Order: sequence, then C-alpha cells, then structure tokens
Amino acid sequence: MQLQLEELEEIDVSAFVADMQQAFQVGAELEGDSYEEALPKAHIMESLHKKSSKAMKVMKDNQMVGGVILDFDKQDTVGYLEFLYVKVGMQGQGIGKTIWKLIEASNPKITKWETFTPYSWKRNIHFYINVCGFQAVEFFHAHHFENDPEHAGEEYFRFEKYISR
Repeated sequence: MQLQLEELEEIDVSAFVADMQQAFQVGAELEGDSYEEALPKAHIMESLHKKSSKAMKVMKDNQMVGGVILDFDKQDTVGYLEFLYVKVGMQGQGIGKTIWKLIEASNPKITKWETFTPYSWKRNIHFYINVCGFQAVEFFHAHHFENDPEHAGEEYFRFEKYISR
C-alpha cells in the first residue's frame, strides 16, 4: 500500500479536523458510546497549536485518507501519539497499521512512544496492543491517584511502546 505522510498545510486543516471528528464519532458509536461529540474540535486545535507538535495528513492517490498529530519531549526521544485517524469508509484496509509504521520510520530518534484511549474502545485497544506493539501500562478511573479534572468520570488506558534500535 502506497501511503505518504505529508505535513498538514493550513488549507487542509478544515477537512482534516472534520474527517478526524467523524472517524472518532463513528468509532465511539461502534463501541456503544453515546457522545454528543466524541472529539471536540477544541481538543484537536489545542494539539495542532502546540509548539512541539507535528501534524501530518496521510495521502493515498492524491486523496487524504487519514491523519496524525504527534508531540515530542524536549530531547526528541519520547513521542506522544495525540491523535491518529483513518477516514470513515477506509478502515479495515491496513491503513492504520501502515500509518504507524511510517510514523516510527520517520522518527528514528524516538525510543519511547505514549498514547491514550478510552477503556471502552476495544477496536483502539486491539490496534495499539496487537497491531502496533504498545503495552497498556496504566488505567485511569475515578479513584486513580492522578485523576485529571478535565477527564473526571472517564476511564481510559495509557499505552507505551519502547523502540530498541
């Protein structure tokens, strides 16, 4: 499969955000979650505007089929997968797996990756653990000692993946 990661350009932001929101909404509904808005635009925009973040569109045959927002620590050794999406209607074709391989290959200094996903999103959990090789290392819930007020009442996993080169 020929996919390319390309830097997100300002002209693409509107479609990128809309496609990501739709993918997350459909994903939530498939898992039985009933969010009015599974992924608010403000969360995406916050990630896009971090100084250390890198947003990329995923292109196949000159069409945007997905996207990713990454963030990095100051030493560029830890990468944070903020968001990864495959456009609705394109899932199940190995695009997500290929995106992840491209991300790892294009960030060779990263020795550790981290990401989060909701507890109830089994498809994401499968993807991160069984497809990408992450490990679930922390479970956030109402009684977690570091419960973030912004995510009060939510249950989610933190994943890590160490890269040995």
